[in-house]
Amino acid sequence: MHFLFLLSVHLCFSFYINYQTKGTLKTITLITHDGHFHADEIFATAIGLLYAEAFQYQTKIVRTRDADRISAVKNKSNAVWTIDVGGTFDPDTNDFDHHQDKDLACSCVMLWQYKGGSLLKAKAYGAEKCHAIYNGVFKKLSGIDYFDRGIADAHDKWYKSEFSQNGVMHLNQLIREMNHHSTDSEKEQNSRFEVLVLLAKEMLKNWMETAALRWDMANDPQAFVLQEGDAWMSLKQPMPNWRSLFPKKEMICFRTGNQFCVQYRPAVRQKLQQLKVNAQHIPDRGLLYCTSEAELKQVINCFQGKKETA
Repeated sequence: MHFLFLLSVHLCFSFYINYQTKGTLKTITLITHDGHFHADEIFATAIGLLYAEAFQYQTKIVRTRDADRISAVKNKSNAVWTIDVGGTFDPDTNDFDHHQDKDLACSCVMLWQYKGGSLLKAKAYGAEKCHAIYNGVFKKLSGIDYFDRGIADAHDKWYKSEFSQNGVMHLNQLIREMNHHSTDSEKEQNSRFEVLVLLAKEMLKNWMETAALRWDMANDPQAFVLQEGDAWMSLKQPMPNWRSLFPKKEMICFRTGNQFCVQYRPAVRQKLQQLKVNAQHIPDRGLLYCTSEAELKQVINCFQGKKETA
């Protein structure tokens, strides 16, 4: 059964590829295997799309295991990347397969190791920030690598932490579950593959942005993360997902328009209820707005256990 949703996304994918390739001079062909897909080549292909996007190249995706077809495509152009297929690992010829050597990392890690640095430099990040983003994404891809290669401690190290909580599927398993029940349905498989590549591309972008935000928060002198004993400062812009970025922090604040917003964990709510500020109550959702710096100081002093001033 060919789902209408997948068909519509397939059409959007085709439009996206055509839009990205318009007016560019070079085409990068990404070859990966057909049949059942896995998180490895899904994310590796997505890295290829991000690389092409960063350098304004055209992209073409070929899914095949046929050695003659792979050779024919490679003979037509030097700008061909073989991903998770072909039995060769050679960065100089853009061959990124790992199946011939159990000690090699999976293909998405290979792509990130040899193309990720250039991709980030193209985005004009500074060297130190590039390094931080590179490591942040590498850590995520390493989880895919552990499962793809069947590393012994993968379940304990990743299933219970990075990619799963309370029995939810880990990323590798979730992608495997998206395979069509029959490998004979090549059209359906390709449609699903394209959907997941676009999803992986957006996830990679989000991982990069999250790692960039971590770096910004650690290096921007105007950044503010409040913990017992910390000094307070205002933040230039709201920080999303701060609980995941700073799991040990109890409270942060940032400027939003003419107000200050304080985000806090439920654990400090009772303490904040003692405040005598203009806010009528301390809401359950963990956001308290202060209309002046004086009010914000009261919040911070209360949190730090300091005596309130009139």
